[in-house]
This record gives sequence, C-alpha cells and structure tokens, in this order.
Amino acid sequence: MKAERIIDANLNRLSEALKVVEDICRLELADPALVRRVRGLRNDLHPVVILLRRRVIGYRDSRADLGRESGFDKAPRADLRDVLFANLKRAQEACRVLEEVLKPEIRGLSPDFKRARFVLYDLEQEIAVLLAHWLDLRLYVVLDTATTGRKNLARIARELAGRAGVVQLREPRDLGTRDFLRDARIVRAALAGSRSKFIINDRVDIARAIEADGVHLGQKDMPLREARRLLPLTMAIGVSVAGPAQARRAEREGADYLGAGAVFATPSKPEAGAIGIAGLRQIRKASRLPIVAIGGINAGNARQVIRAGADGVAVISAVFAGGSILRNLRRLAEAVKT
Repeated sequence: MKAERIIDANLNRLSEALKVVEDICRLELADPALVRRVRGLRNDLHPVVILLRRRVIGYRDSRADLGRESGFDKAPRADLRDVLFANLKRAQEACRVLEEVLKPEIRGLSPDFKRARFVLYDLEQEIAVLLAHWLDLRLYVVLDTATTGRKNLARIARELAGRAGVVQLREPRDLGTRDFLRDARIVRAALAGSRSKFIINDRVDIARAIEADGVHLGQKDMPLREARRLLPLTMAIGVSVAGPAQARRAEREGADYLGAGAVFATPSKPEAGAIGIAGLRQIRKASRLPIVAIGGINAGNARQVIRAGADGVAVISAVFAGGSILRNLRRLAEAVKT
C-alpha cells in the first residue's frame, strides 16, 4: 500500500494550519515572541517538507479526494479563538500522521515531525496561558459607583492602581452610555502604566470602545459566545456563576475566569442568595477555570475563601465602606497571600 497521498495531504494540512496560527499570532495577538516561535518551526520543517513534497506531489489527485466535498468537515468555529486552537490541533494531528506514516517509508524523517508535534504542544499551552490566565485575580476590586459615587473616580482609581490586580468598573444599569464611557476613560487613564488590569462590568460596547482588558458578564447579560465574536481575542471575559452547571457552561463556551457567588450575604446585592463555602467548593470541582469569589468577602474571611478553591477575591465594601482605602487594600492583600 502506497502512502504518498497521505503524506501529501498532511504536508498541506500542516503548512496551512501553521500559516493560520502565525497570522493570528501576528495580526490579532500581536505577540512577537509567539510569531518567532511559529516561524521558527516552519523554517525548521521547511527542508524536510520540500524534500517530501518533491517525492509525493506527483501522486496528488485532488479531484478524487473525498475531503473536497462541502460536507466533509462541518466542525463549527464559534470565533477566532476557536480557529486558533483548531489549527493548532490540526497541525499536531498532521505531524502525528506524518510521523507514523514515514516510519516504514522514510524512517529518518519521522523524528522531525515528532519534535514538531511536541513544539506545538508547548505552543498550545503557552497561548492558552496567555489568553486565559494572564489576569492576577488575587485581589479583584469592584469599583462600584453606587458605593463610591462618581465624583472622585480618578483619585480612587489612582489609589487602586498597582495595588489591585484587577479593577472592575460597575455602574448603575440606568446610567447613560456617554456617562459610562466618560467614567471608563477616567479610570482607564488612572490605571495606565500600572500592573492593574481594567474590566468593564456588563457593557461589551464600552469595553471595546475604550480597549479595556476585559468585560465581566452576568447570567442575564449578553451571551458569552456573542460577546466573544465582538471582542478582540486578547480581551478577557469573566462570567458570574452561582452553581456547578453555570460554571461548566461558561467553561464550555470559552470564559476566561468565573466570578463565583455570592459566597456570603452582601449589601451590594441583597437579592443574591449566598452559596456559602460549600457552594464555592462545588464550583471549584466543576471547572478548571480561574475563580474569583465575590459576595461579603473581607480581610477576615478572605483566606477561608482561598482555601476553599478560589484563586482570588472580588471586593467592594471591604475596600470602600469605611476607613482608608490604602489600608483596606493592604489588609486584603495580606489575607490573600498564598
């Protein structure tokens, strides 16, 4: 049995997939290190690919290939992120096929594709970490203007800058878009240059307009998949969940992190039923995503929440309800140390 057509098809599959990955890393992620990695892999494989292509291209019969039928591959792509990881998998699979098929055909070339396959495994992990775990969730401060007021946003945001890993701006739902946009720009400017990442609550349009670091969605907000289509690949999307089923769905649909709660009763959302530490543990078991716990958390119970499986705590009253904001931040930072 001849393997030339299998080799030819997988050379094409590998080249096409690597080009898709490179273009997304270059034009969407704009990450020079990732681009160098992908180009380096393509350059390393180039001599082997050229050698093999010369041997097998004469056996190509595209007209008889079942893969040209429109219904052959109906795997959906929800967004550009899906396209990226699908093509990383496609390249890995092509390498595996070439590695196996070449063992009896041209044994000396098989190890080249094995090495490439493991490079792609590492690359997939690096990109996943870049996209899903780049937020420092340990101390996540919700700048809720219903609590703080809107007059001193710049001063408050400057106090949070560099001290909170994430700052989320939450505005009243009846606030007009222009006012929300104005406030978001004020906070964005105050956080600029610090390590603090800026998240917009609910409003996908505002997050995109000011190029925020992410958006946080509740269960009644825009569906996650729709938001992902509208936002850049590098913008994080968090989802509020109150139980394991919601957590599993959010992970399946591509959330970057979960906001779990309310863990304890909270004055900022008195209508939210408390899930307790037991509920938090259930969510932790249901999902591998990073979890920030929210609801009634303060310096006194933050460590308990972290021990229950949360990666961080989201706080409002514990920072703004009384006393010095800076002192409150220091107490919370100490409580969430791992």
